[in-house]
Amino acid sequence: MRYVVDGDSDHDDVVVLVHGVGSDLTAWDRIAAELANRAVVVRYDLPGHGRSAARRSTVDDLVEDHVELLRHLGVPRADLVGFSLGGLIAQAVALAHPEVVDRLVLIGTVAGRTPAERERVLARLEGVRRDGPGAGDASRWFTDDFRRREPDAVARNLKRTAETDPESYLAAYTVLATTDFADRLPLISAPTLAMTGSDDVGSPPHMAELIAARVRDGRHLVLDGYKHGVLDEAPLVIARETAKFLFEGEDR
Repeated sequence: MRYVVDGDSDHDDVVVLVHGVGSDLTAWDRIAAELANRAVVVRYDLPGHGRSAARRSTVDDLVEDHVELLRHLGVPRADLVGFSLGGLIAQAVALAHPEVVDRLVLIGTVAGRTPAERERVLARLEGVRRDGPGAGDASRWFTDDFRRREPDAVARNLKRTAETDPESYLAAYTVLATTDFADRLPLISAPTLAMTGSDDVGSPPHMAELIAARVRDGRHLVLDGYKHGVLDEAPLVIARETAKFLFEGEDR
C-alpha cells in the first residue's frame, strides 16, 4: 500500500483521507495541504489504484487495510474523511472498529439508495464488468463551467480512472454499487458531517440528509451548484468545512 503522511508530528490530531473508485491519494493534494496546517494528515491508495498493489477486495478487506495502516503508523485513533467509496469504507470502519474513529466526514457518500437509484448503479456495474474501467463520464462528475475552465484537470481524472487495474476497479465498484449501511447508521456514534453537491446524481442531497439524521450525532451540508467532483472543483471549500467540523466543532 502506498501512503503519504503530511503535517507536523507535533500536531495532536490525525486525519486519514480515503479516496473513491478509479482515483488515488493525489485527489486530496490541495485539501491535504490545507489540513496539514492543523493536523497530521494520512492518505493512501486503495488496492490497484495509484501505486498500491492490485487486488480484488471486499468491503471487509478494505476495512482491515485501513485498520492495519493505523497499527503500522502507531495511531490508535484518528478522524476519518472519505469521499464516495471512501465514505462507504469510512462508515464500515466506524461500524466494525469504532475504537479507531474520532470523527467522520463523509463526502459524496452513498446511503439509502432508492429502488431506482439501485437499478441505475447496478446497470453501471454491469457496464464495468463488460467494458472495464473506461474513462468515465465527465459531465456526470463536473459542472459545465469547470469542464470549460479546467480541461486538463478533467483529462487527468479520466486518464487516472482508465488506467486503474481492471480487476481492482471492478472489485471496488462492486463494493460501491452493492453496499448500503443505511439501516446500520444508528450504530455509528462518532460525530459525523455528511457533505455532497446539490447536483450530485450518484450521491444526492437526500443521502447526506439521511446520514445526518440517522447517526447518533450528525449534521449535513449541501454544496450548491456542484456535482460529484467536489474534490477537484471545490477543494478549498471542502478543506474549510472539514477543518471547521474537525477542529472547531462544539464537541471539541
